[in-house]
Amino acid sequence: MVSHDTFQSLSADGREVRYLLGIRGRRSDEAAAVFDRLDDKAWIVVDDGNRVQEVRLDDSGLRYFVVDSAERREYEQELRERSMKAVAEQLDKITAAVKAGRLKAAEKIGARAGCAVARNHGNRYYSWEITQDSPFRYWQDEGKMKAEKLREGKYILKTDDATITAEESVGIYKQLSDVEWAYRDLKDVIAMRPIYHKKDSRVCAHIFVATLALFLKRALQHELARRHIDFTPTEAFAAMGSIGVSVLDMAGKKRLLTISGGRDARRLVKALGIGNTAPPVALTGPKNADR
Repeated sequence: MVSHDTFQSLSADGREVRYLLGIRGRRSDEAAAVFDRLDDKAWIVVDDGNRVQEVRLDDSGLRYFVVDSAERREYEQELRERSMKAVAEQLDKITAAVKAGRLKAAEKIGARAGCAVARNHGNRYYSWEITQDSPFRYWQDEGKMKAEKLREGKYILKTDDATITAEESVGIYKQLSDVEWAYRDLKDVIAMRPIYHKKDSRVCAHIFVATLALFLKRALQHELARRHIDFTPTEAFAAMGSIGVSVLDMAGKKRLLTISGGRDARRLVKALGIGNTAPPVALTGPKNADR
């Protein structure tokens, strides 16, 4: 989707369309050129975990924002170290096999080494060679590692909008992430899909209920943040699941009983200002007691 043709189509027919899109960070000459122009003194701090700087490659009006995320860097560094360990273990086995004389033919050594570095992105970290003096050796390639660490934790945004600031670009792109998260919720957590209905009206009703559920979840997210409650909506739903409701039937007289729930549920109820956790009587009265 992120291609030259797509960019061109966004502004075709004289339409005043502005875009802000993430671009591929690997195997891209465009991204490589952007990373080459990074300036350690040009970073702008957005918040405790993010900083950004603007890069321009030419006079076309296109702007690039490189976002450096501490959280993303920590995650990618952990993945890299895990991959490096797995690849090094395979290369060590090849080294041991060569030294023990179990692996002699250069083409077989090369084939195994090629397979080893092809797995777990080993080509990004290691180089190897077979020479007359050394039947096989590998090493951590500092040039490759420098390039990896330069990219680690960073992503690139591209825009033709001349008005937004570097800081604003980060917030706008996070909104896109929120939209993508919402669609994942619709499809997975709220189970909008698969849809087995055969009538359009029922499909529309299904989507409406799922969208309403998502709206309620987002409203809960904002309320939790506003009240400084350290729970995600998913965690809050799970905690509230400990609140139970039952109907006690004694000699034909029914009484609604509500279980207050666990510690987290009680904390949420108090923080959100919910005075009564019992459901409406209409839902739990005598006619509905057995449903």
